[in-house]
Amino acid sequence: MVKRIVLLSFFLFSCTGLMGKPYIVFSKLEHDFGVIKQEQIVKTIISFENKGDAVLIIKNVEASCGCTGTKVDKMKLATGEKGNLEVNFNSGHYNGRVSRSIVIHTNDPANPTIMLKIFANVVPK
Repeated sequence: MVKRIVLLSFFLFSCTGLMGKPYIVFSKLEHDFGVIKQEQIVKTIISFENKGDAVLIIKNVEASCGCTGTKVDKMKLATGEKGNLEVNFNSGHYNGRVSRSIVIHTNDPANPTIMLKIFANVVPK
C-alpha cells in the first residue's frame, strides 16, 4: 500500500512538471522619453518574451493615468514567442519631471503582476 502511495505521488509530481509554466521577460522595465514639450505625444515599444514552457496569457494592462495609453499586440504567447507593448504618453500641460506606471497582469506564477515605469521631463512649448 505504501508503495502505491509513493508511486502515485511520484506520478502526480511528474505530471505537474510536464504541464510547465509560462515565464515573461521584458526587454526593459523602465523607459525615459527624455525632454519633451507640453502637449507632445511620444511613443515607445517595449518587447517581451515567453521564456517558459507553457502558454503565457496577458490578462490585463493598466496605466496609472489617462495620459498614458497602451496596446499589446499579442495576448497569448507560446513558448519562445515574442510580443510588443506599445506605450503612448501625452504630456498635456504637465511641467517638470513626470513619472507614470503601467501594470501588466499575467498567468506567469513567478510574475503575476509586473510594473513598468515611464518618465519624461516636460518643458513649456
